[in-house]
Amino acid sequence: MRGMPRTTTTPQKIEGASGAPLRPRAEGDPLVARFLADAGSERNDSRNTLLGYARDLGQFAEFTWGSESEPPYPWKGVVRDDARAFLVGLAQSDAAPTTVRRKLSALRSFYKWALRIGEVRRDVTARIISPKADKPLPVFFREEEIIAAAKGIPDFIVATAPSMDGFASGTSSMERSGLKVSLKSKCPDVVIGDTEILAKAPVHMILSGIGDILAKYTSIVEW
Repeated sequence: MRGMPRTTTTPQKIEGASGAPLRPRAEGDPLVARFLADAGSERNDSRNTLLGYARDLGQFAEFTWGSESEPPYPWKGVVRDDARAFLVGLAQSDAAPTTVRRKLSALRSFYKWALRIGEVRRDVTARIISPKADKPLPVFFREEEIIAAAKGIPDFIVATAPSMDGFASGTSSMERSGLKVSLKSKCPDVVIGDTEILAKAPVHMILSGIGDILAKYTSIVEW
């Protein structure tokens, strides 16, 4: 079965993301083969670099079009959400930030090249920020100790600007391997919002809140 476009970009865990790739290589795809040939001749990339590109592009292809898909893959149909879902899947599989950055670099190099020769309409990695390196917790506190200590403590949130509706949300935006992901969390016990303080917030933050409300009509359909 040849590659078919995904119908969803919901992030999913990628098994083996921290080590072995899901698909050994993607040289069987004509566009990938051309990319590897050009990278080897024009930039004089090493064999190991080329094999890494093929491995990372193959893993992206399997994630996007399924394990039963076969080349040629419809690279033109990929959108930025597909690329981001792939990276989030890596992060949720506990891949190291260096691994995520390497795979993003491979995808970015491929799409910049494909855009330059007219094989795709857009670089789907253009506005994706490379994940930052993890900042470890102090050695005298382990993560599980901090979580255990925080259990049972009431949550209080003080809203100072009506810029969004996340004050009472049941999800939290966290970093996993340098990528922002949404995780389930407990709603706060108390939300405090002084209307006089909220009214004095900067205009751009108030407008942001209005945009957040309007976006809910379409985002709920998307979710």
